[in-house]
Amino acid sequence: MSLGLGLLVALMIGATVTDVRAGRIPNAITYPGMLIGLIGSALTVLPVADVVRSIWGLGMPTPLEAIAGWAACGGLMVVCYALFAGQVGGGDVKLLAMVGAFLGPYGGLETLLWTFVIGAAAALIRLIWQVGIGTILSRGARYVTASLRVGRPMEIDARDREPLKTPLYLAPCALVALLWFEFLMPDRWR
Repeated sequence: MSLGLGLLVALMIGATVTDVRAGRIPNAITYPGMLIGLIGSALTVLPVADVVRSIWGLGMPTPLEAIAGWAACGGLMVVCYALFAGQVGGGDVKLLAMVGAFLGPYGGLETLLWTFVIGAAAALIRLIWQVGIGTILSRGARYVTASLRVGRPMEIDARDREPLKTPLYLAPCALVALLWFEFLMPDRWR
């Protein structure tokens, strides 16, 4: 494992622990992480770039790619933050911007998308565990039937909406996505 990837994994583990324990991802992890990712990519253009690249990681992005990854991942997460207020927090935005700074646009966006897939699967499993598949299907059928009857989507009542407000825990999902692709498909982003 390269130094750059090792630092990213270490930062992600720290973010995962705080996300699961406290439900937040501290700036003390994300801001230095973004800076390390951007500076690490900038070091690869030094006159001794071959030596730095061999230490930092051969597949790590160039400075322009790191900035593009940071902006693309951070920008998409800002949209998610605006659309899913209460489910996606500011720490999630900064964490995935940090991932983009380390991996560039391709690796960062793929990690972000798989983070959401893993997060959605985990949320669905948790919902089924808490409520039960029979209850979910019967309530869903009731809302679909009522919506068809009145000709417009029916509002979900507060009692049925409450189980949907579970935390997403995006940091562990992002860590799983990162480790999955780095160790099972190591040449995927290079």
